[in-house]
Amino acid sequence: MKKVFSLFLILAIILIFIVPKEFFAQLSNATYSFISTPSPNNGTIWDMWGDNGKVFALTNDERIAYYNGSSWVNVVLPASFNTISYSIDGQNINNVLVCGKDGYLCRYNGNTWSQISFPGTPHLRDVNFLGSVAYIVGCNKIFYLYDGSSFTNLTPSTTEIPEDIDFLYVYSISSTEIWIFGLRMSDYKYVIYLYDGSNFTLKYTFALDDALGRVIFADNNNLYFISGKYVLSKFNKTTNIITPIFPSTEYCYGAWMFDVDDIFASRGNPITGSKELYHYDGVSWDKISSTIRPEVFWGFSSSKKLYATDHINFYEIIETTGITALENEGKVSIYPNPTINNVVLELDYKGKVGIQIFDITGKIVRDSQFLNNGENKINLNISDLMPGMYMVVISDESGQKIVKKIVKYKEF
Repeated sequence: MKKVFSLFLILAIILIFIVPKEFFAQLSNATYSFISTPSPNNGTIWDMWGDNGKVFALTNDERIAYYNGSSWVNVVLPASFNTISYSIDGQNINNVLVCGKDGYLCRYNGNTWSQISFPGTPHLRDVNFLGSVAYIVGCNKIFYLYDGSSFTNLTPSTTEIPEDIDFLYVYSISSTEIWIFGLRMSDYKYVIYLYDGSNFTLKYTFALDDALGRVIFADNNNLYFISGKYVLSKFNKTTNIITPIFPSTEYCYGAWMFDVDDIFASRGNPITGSKELYHYDGVSWDKISSTIRPEVFWGFSSSKKLYATDHINFYEIIETTGITALENEGKVSIYPNPTINNVVLELDYKGKVGIQIFDITGKIVRDSQFLNNGENKINLNISDLMPGMYMVVISDESGQKIVKKIVKYKEF
């Protein structure tokens, strides 16, 4: 019996110190976990924006809701604010704008919401920050710059752009490269314009039955958005050529890009009701869920947090294998490892600590919150877990994650 115990212990040690780098590299694109929370007020989310792991959402019941990292809270607004909101964006948590119907524009300064008097009462369709200034577009080709105190009217003249165009989305890369997507009402065509700080240039025209969505990412050469009957595509800014990048015969309902080799996209069929979520790692598209089909995403590149909603549930999507935030792993030590029933985590920071334990299939088997008040040690009892290898994800209040591997073996 002692020989069996010794062999198991030796195998466990090998798993930790020999296998992990190669083994988990192979799994790094395959396993994700989904923490689900009901959407605010059980309503439909039109748009989301967030900062440092906190999220604001616009819902179909004319409300703004706030996700504090664990639950939704309705933002209390004056009655005059209750109107249809179309878009939300922010420079940071202290400078957030929401725009909507009939010239509706309000601002959050980190403490309170206040209504801003917009010139006129057009439907404002989209807002996009570039540093501390925001670009706002709307129906009847409305185009304004807002610097926090005053507006600059950039609306093109009739000789530049016809009157029958409604601007729908705006995406600013620099003050001399601002992309505007719109709808031309005379022939029902979608259009893409480039504004260089002085002039407008028509870059592309779509047929009406080709869906045209908001830009989700841009690099030096391309814009990425959902177009062409719900196809995730890239638009080359030099050649004006659109190329699909998500090989799907079904609709692509939503997408998020951290980079060109880190893309999430959902697809499905409204007739069959199919739901799928894929991830692209720069080499191949891998299916990571067959049960959810998010349509609205918001992610944080600094902490690799990704939130999504399918209008019924709100999800935090967590990569449970191959998490890249290992550069700070020296901040945490874990022992004994391998272990039988208990492990101790030693931390070099204070405050609230979230600890999640995943098995090798990506299933969450433990999700706990602790307050590290200065003792710098957290004791975990894992006696209820089956013998095997587990990933321990430790997160601080800023959303930074550290990953440790532990092996539990059976006591003989």
